[in-house]
Amino acid sequence: MIKFYGTKSEFGFLSNFFHAPIQIDDVTAPTTEHFFQAMKTLVAEERLEILAASTPRQAKLLGSKCQLRADWEDVAGTTALQALFRDHHGELVTLVKDHLMFVALVAKFKQHEDLYHKLLLTGEDELVEASPTDYYWGAGQDGSGLNKLGRMLTLIRKVSRDRHEKSHI
Repeated sequence: MIKFYGTKSEFGFLSNFFHAPIQIDDVTAPTTEHFFQAMKTLVAEERLEILAASTPRQAKLLGSKCQLRADWEDVAGTTALQALFRDHHGELVTLVKDHLMFVALVAKFKQHEDLYHKLLLTGEDELVEASPTDYYWGAGQDGSGLNKLGRMLTLIRKVSRDRHEKSHI
């Protein structure tokens, strides 16, 4: 098991606060945290302010105060699509916010080959965001959280590895 939290440790590159700019459609963000927080709102001025935040922590603060889009907690995608995003803990990507996080993470590792290789080097270990306060994206203080961030990273690693192996058959 690999636990990560913050950006300064050996596995800090897994954090959404890690500086790795991403480009998705017409949106450029300095971190996946900036992107995710900016996607919380459909108000252009708020979105731009979040994307321009000086740190991921500031982006998160602005994201907590913005006008939340109406569909943020809605179920997204079809049942068949959701089945593709299931792991041994259950459904992983179900809500609009889950899909947006997954898109940001895929972009991060697709657009930064060095980080992609570091992700692959984590082997088969379970990835756990060890946030003591986040029980949705992280494992929480007692480990009972959903750990959606760690699980998404694990899924991205598995799918990438599977595709790589199939292309070399």
